[in-house]
Amino acid sequence: MVRAWYLESDAGGVKVLSQEDGRMELLGVDELTEKTGLLFWTIDVDNIKNIKENETLKKIKQERGYTWEDDIEISKRTLPDFEEKTKAFATEHMHPDEEVRLVLDGTGFFDVRDREDRWIRLQFQKGDMIALPPGMYHRFNLGSDEGYLKLHRIFSTVPQWTAHNRIADD
Repeated sequence: MVRAWYLESDAGGVKVLSQEDGRMELLGVDELTEKTGLLFWTIDVDNIKNIKENETLKKIKQERGYTWEDDIEISKRTLPDFEEKTKAFATEHMHPDEEVRLVLDGTGFFDVRDREDRWIRLQFQKGDMIALPPGMYHRFNLGSDEGYLKLHRIFSTVPQWTAHNRIADD
């Protein structure tokens, strides 16, 4: 299940809180949905040969009108132009369409802005599926250059791959 917590801001930018310092409070899924508009599902990806045949996923796609999908592996070994692409993923941006991701393997982090413009970090892993609403500013990272993530990406139409970077406030 997705884990989420607020990031602490200071004059030097954003820093990640740890559970050990006692300031990292995990947020529940209902609270996340209320504060952000994000949607979450858990899909059993271990016991299927073809993800497109998963009954839960088929039902979600039909109900929400998702018609296009593909897979991507994100690692130095598997993704051409890894440094360039992960730098773009880590730059705050938004898409005009809903962004839906299902983790098939590995771990990754989405940082999203809540309705009050505060950062929330989401850690997701195998079986977690998330839908970011259209226009939600976010950024993504693997947590390290040696990370690995395999995602099933789902769209309502053929993707345009247009990211709109956020203009800096300062």
